[in-house]
Amino acid sequence: MIDQMTRMFANDTRDHEMTILHEHGVYRHVRFARPDTSLYRFDLITWPHHLAVSGDLDGITFHASPEDMFTLFRSSNGSGPNYDYWAEKAGRHQVREWSEDRFRQQLFEHVSEDIRCGFAPRGIGRAVRRVITDDWTVALDNPHSAMGALNDFCHRGYEITGWEEWDCSDYTPNFVRACLAVDTGIRMYDHAHQPAAA
Repeated sequence: MIDQMTRMFANDTRDHEMTILHEHGVYRHVRFARPDTSLYRFDLITWPHHLAVSGDLDGITFHASPEDMFTLFRSSNGSGPNYDYWAEKAGRHQVREWSEDRFRQQLFEHVSEDIRCGFAPRGIGRAVRRVITDDWTVALDNPHSAMGALNDFCHRGYEITGWEEWDCSDYTPNFVRACLAVDTGIRMYDHAHQPAAA
């Protein structure tokens, strides 16, 4: 999901220009938008120990110990957002949610490992697809339905165990977009503030 969203965000913001609306030390309000539209516009607003991203996305406010939060987010050194670390700085904002893709991945990996180890009976792959992943009555976008299907599954005495420990969450699309906006915005800001070549 993150790779796809990164490509989409880069495409949506490729013609963005930066406008500094306010700048006084670490107090900044910087807007990034295409000149002809406010579509995909985003703003970065900083004050001591805080950075807020808002605009054409649900806003998120990050807070941490550096007085100038741009220094914290520059630590990626051009490698893109550090989602795990940045999530810790997002306060009470929801940054993760149930992911059907992650559920399918965990299920596939678990069953594949049981097949490799000889714990699963023949036909287990077809049975899992028939009863869980391809059954239209099982709503895999709902954690209760998906986990209920795992709990009820049994094929020739084989049950899927340990699923209670699976992490089937992923970063929310809004959090990913906010991180991409912060990363893109700070890179544009730094590029604009580089001294001109002699």
